Amino acid sequence: MNAEHNEVQFRSAVYELLSLAFLYPDRGTVALLRRGAEELTAWASDEVGEIEDALQELVRELDKAGGQLEADYEDVFGHTVSSDCPPYEGEYGQAHVFQKSQTLADLSGFYGSWGVRVSPDLHDRIDHVSVEMEFMHLLAL
Repeated sequence: MNAEHNEVQFRSAVYELLSLAFLYPDRGTVALLRRGAEELTAWASDEVGEIEDALQELVRELDKAGGQLEADYEDVFGHTVSSDCPPYEGEYGQAHVFQKSQTLADLSGFYGSWGVRVSPDLHDRIDHVSVEMEFMHLLAL
């Protein structure tokens, strides 16, 4: 495997980690995020050393945070769509509901053109930053 191939796989794994980081931090998600950060840390030491420290810090912060992550997530994103920091692409610069609907339709068509179908288990909008990061993970992969 050549260095360019490793770099592309690493980039894909970073997008996957970012996708997890923007999901609601329930116990299962946090466990996946921690494991992903640990695996990327080992990989970063071989491939992309400049982010190794950041990944190690992420693992330390996850260990310290415990149940506080859920409260922090709700403070940032809220229980409803936050006007301060929405995790949805359609909430930025699109005041009218029809513009937001168009964004969702465009994303659905774009995902479909790549052969991606959204899981029926998805309980969020397809313009959520986590969904978009997972799509980037797939594209990089």
